[in-house]
Amino acid sequence: MSIQTIKLNSVRVHENSEFGFSPNLTVLFGKNGSGKTTVLEAINLISIGKSFKTHRQKEMINNESDDLVVIGSFSDKTKKKDKIAVSVSNREGQKIKINGKRVNNRKDIIGRNPVVVLSPEEQKITTGSPLIRRQFFDRVFCTVSYEYIILLQKYNKILKQRNASLFFQSKKQQKAWISVLSDAGAKLWNLRKEQIKKFSSVFYNVSEVFDKEIKVNIKYFDSVPTEKKYEENLLKNLKKDIEKKRTTLGPHRDRIGFSWFGNNTRTHCSQGENKIYLVLLKLAELQFLMNETKNPPIFMMDDLFATLDFEKSKRIIDVLGELNKKPPNNFQTIITTTDIINLEKNGVLAKNIKHKTHHLFK
Repeated sequence: MSIQTIKLNSVRVHENSEFGFSPNLTVLFGKNGSGKTTVLEAINLISIGKSFKTHRQKEMINNESDDLVVIGSFSDKTKKKDKIAVSVSNREGQKIKINGKRVNNRKDIIGRNPVVVLSPEEQKITTGSPLIRRQFFDRVFCTVSYEYIILLQKYNKILKQRNASLFFQSKKQQKAWISVLSDAGAKLWNLRKEQIKKFSSVFYNVSEVFDKEIKVNIKYFDSVPTEKKYEENLLKNLKKDIEKKRTTLGPHRDRIGFSWFGNNTRTHCSQGENKIYLVLLKLAELQFLMNETKNPPIFMMDDLFATLDFEKSKRIIDVLGELNKKPPNNFQTIITTTDIINLEKNGVLAKNIKHKTHHLFK
């Protein structure tokens, strides 16, 4: 689905704003601090139930208010409508409504109107800790697989309970937890391995389209054991786990690495190389979601072209054109920028592309 309109009430600098979007391309332009990124953040909120800038949704609430409301209207080519409303209150937390009906869990909206965000905040995926990379892939795989959501939630719940039990239960009592944890962990591990294999293939193909000379790779360092082997390893590690008061083996400890010409992006790549790597990851995410869901996502780019030279900007535009060429891959694109003239020079706003622009003011 594509987003038609969005209303923001008391969301950061937006006291009461409304925006309409082109099904093809929409550009939000204005000076820094005018609230461009906040519009993307609000779209993300009604698409997956959370911000891409903060883990604490209450930080999005305007300083002069106690709560915020975001309402988005979506539609597809069959004219099917979808209305998502998310409110966040300092007193009552977050509430989500789908077409007027309250839902109790954000998993009910994940994958319904998928989004891909390419923003400076996302750079930590290539430069940050293994946890951040796991979170990136978990979010992508949750979008395409409800089974993955259920397995991930189940495993995390059991893991939390098992870690708590390590403070007071005996070794004998721990064996029951090991059996339950190994069952949930093995299932999650296998599905994650399967999804990473598919994502890696898409990533390689997208990179080839972008530049055939680029050598990139996604490395999944941990071998996936059988349930029986995982259970055996947990038993071997039991003494260590009791000493550390946490589970030291499992999918929650997976190491996923990114390489650029054989170099680890986290430790041996420049800012420019990491930026292009992130672009490739996000383009691959876009294609992966289209492959797996048959539901074209909304692709949002936050001030991307400001720091890219003409050649790299042109390559990104060309790849987007290739990805968007064949139905049903007609995804919607939303871009923010401080310099709309720069977008015109780079060919983003080509005359043959139907688009809408919004000028935001402080």
